[in-house]
Amino acid sequence: MAAIAVRGLDHCRAALAAARASGRAVTLVVPADVVATLGPMAVRAMLDAAQTAVPGAPFRVLADCGDAPGLALNALRHRIDGLILNASPEVFGRLRDIARASGAVLIDRAPSMLDLTATDDPESACRIWIDRLSSAE
Repeated sequence: MAAIAVRGLDHCRAALAAARASGRAVTLVVPADVVATLGPMAVRAMLDAAQTAVPGAPFRVLADCGDAPGLALNALRHRIDGLILNASPEVFGRLRDIARASGAVLIDRAPSMLDLTATDDPESACRIWIDRLSSAE
């Protein structure tokens, strides 16, 4: 599944439009600085707005919570069901159990992903990325 770093609503909409056009699911990865700055409630609102703008696009979400377990717990409260956390094995294990109990996934590192920061045409960049990964499968 193509992973795409999304730093705002425009990136989310571009990634979802490309996913819908290709018929392939994407993973929207919300970077740690975005999650920490906006907070999980605003991240959830951004994802909901993108889904409303591009209905029917197949996707999943990974919110990078850095090394902040409290942020990860807060993200779970806001129905963010994919989390990345850099934590000690003990803390990671506890949070993984909590995530599983709520139907969420917790991983310890971000996947390889497309960064849309430097592109003028995010949707085209997403389409190319999705096509490239699809042809490699």
